[in-house]
Amino acid sequence: RLKYGFPTEVKHWFVGTAASQARAETMDGPLRRRGWLRADRLDRAFVEHAAGTHDHSDRLFNAVQLNLWLALHEGGWQRPAGGPQAPARASSIALT
Repeated sequence: RLKYGFPTEVKHWFVGTAASQARAETMDGPLRRRGWLRADRLDRAFVEHAAGTHDHSDRLFNAVQLNLWLALHEGGWQRPAGGPQAPARASSIALT
């Protein structure tokens, strides 16, 4: 039997308030600033998807995720203050 991942309703994520925020952040984010996309095509994909004329959920999801990754790494990744810390030594990890 073929492996099958967990199904998600990604197409619904890009409609409504969440879509507006994703669109604004992606259209003004590092993905666009670096010139890695054609803004007119991505903008059209957001509009068509929200209107329900096309399902661009895969393309939009990939663009939003890449934009978020670039934004995170653009200035050099820093461990969040108070975030999890790596163990001092590998031998201090209890394997139970």
